[in-house]
Amino acid sequence: MANPMKTDCDDFPPDFTSHITVDDVTYIVHTEIMGPRQQKISSRVYQEGRILYSKDRSYAAIAARKDFPARLRKMMDEFHHAVIERFTAELRKKQKKKQEYFEEARGLLRRGKGREALETLQEGLKT
Repeated sequence: MANPMKTDCDDFPPDFTSHITVDDVTYIVHTEIMGPRQQKISSRVYQEGRILYSKDRSYAAIAARKDFPARLRKMMDEFHHAVIERFTAELRKKQKKKQEYFEEARGLLRRGKGREALETLQEGLKT
């Protein structure tokens, strides 16, 4: 007897979840299939339950292929890793900016401008 609960999604690959740590902060990257109606893969990066980064990708172009489950699994894996790379690259970019604020504050401290250095550091922490 056929499984009455079977859906088009039963052959889909499982979700992908990774834990990544950047500068002692742990993030969760979760990639999942949004289902046959939406035909998209969705990746989200979380920190303490908040979504910090989100990307979607359509899989409509491969949905009718005979090797769809294998191609979808491969697409999900590649997309999941690409999202991790993009997210960590953005974090590094922000870190570089913070380093620039720090260097500016050090220069101000050398010139005896402590208040300006503090303001510069506070501004850098906001970015």
